[in-house]
Amino acid sequence: PAGMVGTLQWYANRAKSGGQTSYAFGPDEGKFDYTPKLEEIVKSYLLVDGVVESTFVYALNNSTHIETWYKIRVLSRGQEPSIIMPASAKMKMAIPEQLGIFDSDEVALCEFGGSAVIDGVSLTARGEPPLIMGKRYLFFLDSTAVSNAYTNGSVTRPVLVDENGTIQHPSKKTTYLRSIDGFRDADELKRYVRQVVQQH
Repeated sequence: PAGMVGTLQWYANRAKSGGQTSYAFGPDEGKFDYTPKLEEIVKSYLLVDGVVESTFVYALNNSTHIETWYKIRVLSRGQEPSIIMPASAKMKMAIPEQLGIFDSDEVALCEFGGSAVIDGVSLTARGEPPLIMGKRYLFFLDSTAVSNAYTNGSVTRPVLVDENGTIQHPSKKTTYLRSIDGFRDADELKRYVRQVVQQH
């Protein structure tokens, strides 16, 4: 039932009983003691250079999490990673129909976290900061059981790229792919990834 502990409805009820119109839950910040080397990440995740076209927040009252979905137009993609999980082990998910029809050069990305209004209460599931519409990012993506739907690699997050192709490194406070510190240029990083994948 929707009122069960940990569901979005439960958080909304809890906020209302305390007279609050908004409520945030979830970890303050994901922390990883171990940051894999870039070459390890490249073997497991698909590198996609793409632009965020649209977004949709998926949140059901009886769910325990908020999903933020993005439609991404792919500018270029790397080779499929050499370590591939069997389909049975991949995450099952359905792309929300609100994102519309997908062309062959578009993929869907699901991130856990985001904000949604449930029963009049604005709930925020803490997660990575939202992606910016119309901006270009380098994504390290994990495939799911749906062919054009992906999640973020578990220790990576999208890397913002400006109009000049320069990588915008996030602040050191956030958990992100420290292995890319040595790269300033998106094309240089893509070349490196291509070399590593071809060696395996």
